[in-house]
Amino acid sequence: MAFKRLVSGWDLSFHTPHRESRFTAETVVNQIQSVRTNKKRSMCLNYTIVLRGKWSIFLSLPHHMYHLLKFHMRTKKSWIGNGSIEIKLGSLLFVLFALVSCTPEKPQTGNEHAVMGTLYQQSSAEVRALQYQAFAIARIRLDQAGICYPGAALEDSTEKPLAVVVDIDETVLDNSPYQAKGILENFSYPTGWNDWCNLSIAEPIPGALDFLNYADSKNVRIYYISNRKEVVREGTIKNLVDKGFPQAIDEQLFLRTESVSKTARRDAVSLNHEIVLLMGDNLTDFADIFAHKSIAERADEVDAFRTEFGSRFIVLPNSTYGEWEGAVYDYDYKASSEEKDKKRKAALKGY
Repeated sequence: MAFKRLVSGWDLSFHTPHRESRFTAETVVNQIQSVRTNKKRSMCLNYTIVLRGKWSIFLSLPHHMYHLLKFHMRTKKSWIGNGSIEIKLGSLLFVLFALVSCTPEKPQTGNEHAVMGTLYQQSSAEVRALQYQAFAIARIRLDQAGICYPGAALEDSTEKPLAVVVDIDETVLDNSPYQAKGILENFSYPTGWNDWCNLSIAEPIPGALDFLNYADSKNVRIYYISNRKEVVREGTIKNLVDKGFPQAIDEQLFLRTESVSKTARRDAVSLNHEIVLLMGDNLTDFADIFAHKSIAERADEVDAFRTEFGSRFIVLPNSTYGEWEGAVYDYDYKASSEEKDKKRKAALKGY
């Protein structure tokens, strides 16, 4: 809550944080007087006093040696005091330093570490370029698969029809607004996740629609395999259909029931289809060999499968969440914010 009053061209504003169902103070500036050494108005100096967690004060003061600030404080119902402060300009910076240094810092929110990752995912042109690049490579690989398996996509072929398997979140639909809201309002998954999914407003990942509509035009089957839960099936299909995704029907949407592993669902598709491409933002979208491994082990497995990436496995960027984060925490998602912060810093490699 902020109250500001302009008096004689000098601006003084006090800001107090809103406290739910608690007493909130209003600061009213009644008068600001300056001792002048001449009749001309001098140049103003701006200062900001931040009393963390309590007050934030902005001062714009004329450039003179002494300034007398007279003020009154009141509640919503009655005045609770008044007084004056004499500030010697030469001592002002020392006073500001003392006020800030002696005030305890406001505790960091549990999601503060996610700000830059979410900003990168949501606003960087580089992520957008990587997404277009992933789907461009996927189209090339799909065309090559059509040559390797001539007629495989035709209904009357004796070969298995071709299929593409895609994850949903951060692969074809962008959930960064959910991540951003969690940071701004200090909550995290799973709080609000089902509500977000059922809003059915997630936007397509750049390049996803063009690629999947191209696959559809080539009679390639598209299977959406996601670890969203069955409770959001209707909202998920609506979102996909509303945004123009092809083949977004119940029979081709495999959601999570019991296990987070996607192996059984991929195997179900493989029974009657030749899966030529798998696309996802998490390594477990491709194989369970990557699941629940340490940072080093995950890197080793990627090295072992390096010929698959860009060939049959197409990875999309996701800096906001994923199994990579679990590996940092040793998969202890219930660890305190302080413990997680220590683990994040311990995983960094400096020099």
